[in-house]
Amino acid sequence: MTKETISKFAYMDQMPETEMTCPERCLWYALRDVYRRYHAGEITKGRAAMDKLAALRQYDLDAGKLLEADRVLTRNATMWMEIELAANMYRMDRTLENADTFVGAVYGVKLKSPAQAEQEAGEAV
Repeated sequence: MTKETISKFAYMDQMPETEMTCPERCLWYALRDVYRRYHAGEITKGRAAMDKLAALRQYDLDAGKLLEADRVLTRNATMWMEIELAANMYRMDRTLENADTFVGAVYGVKLKSPAQAEQEAGEAV
């Protein structure tokens, strides 16, 4: 949902029927409060504009933090799924390759196969 749409709903004092994220709900409540105070004559037009701008800036910060949190959670979930898969592979077939896969999943490094290690050792000489 866009900031403009949220602002229109807040101006009409109507909660959107669509599902909103936490930052979107916070923006709606903040703007609804600004519009109510302005229409009640509690604040000037200039003050209302400043408060609206502050609410929009806060929304941008909150939405960015939510997006970053989603990225971190997705990355962590992927990491744990890879670790679990590698651990299961090693439990079922205790080979050096599966052990290397497990270590790679845990530490986030790609281990070289024995053939690659030998080839690189031969090139270094």
